[in-house]
Formats: sequence, structure tokens, C-alpha cells
Amino acid sequence: MTVYKRGVYDVEAELEKLGYDFDALIDELVYQISNLGVQWEYNDEAFRGFIVGGETGWTAEEILMEAENVGMDLEEYKLEEDEE
Repeated sequence: MTVYKRGVYDVEAELEKLGYDFDALIDELVYQISNLGVQWEYNDEAFRGFIVGGETGWTAEEILMEAENVGMDLEEYKLEEDEE
């Protein structure tokens, strides 16, 4: 079950639980979206905050879907599993 309130839903933890490098994925997503020709009003850090912050931040599923929409190879952002 996905809860959309930021106080309950931790998108960073959710993406990492799904096996993704949160910081690298979000940084590349911000870069890719910025290069679509859409000028963000502030800067990359503000856009990053919009994606992951506040009560209206995106869910892990929304972040992954947008990354696919802009042509990112999500496999590049998978965390390496520890071998035991």
C-alpha cells in the first residue's frame, strides 16, 4: 500500500528498498528533465526538492515512471547486492 503523505511515506527509503541508488537516480532525473527544454523557475536543487520533498513529493513509482519517460536506463542506478 502506498501512502502519499510525506510524513509517512519516505521516497528515499522506498527507492532504496526497490534496489535503486536514490541520490544518483534523482540527480540524473533532474538533469534529464532539465534538458527537455523546460526551464525550471529556480534551479536543480529546487526541482530536486519538488520531486522528493514536502507532502506533495513524488512517490517511488512516479519517480521511476518519469525516469523511464525521459529515457533513463534504470539498471544503471540499481544498487549492487552484497554477496554472502
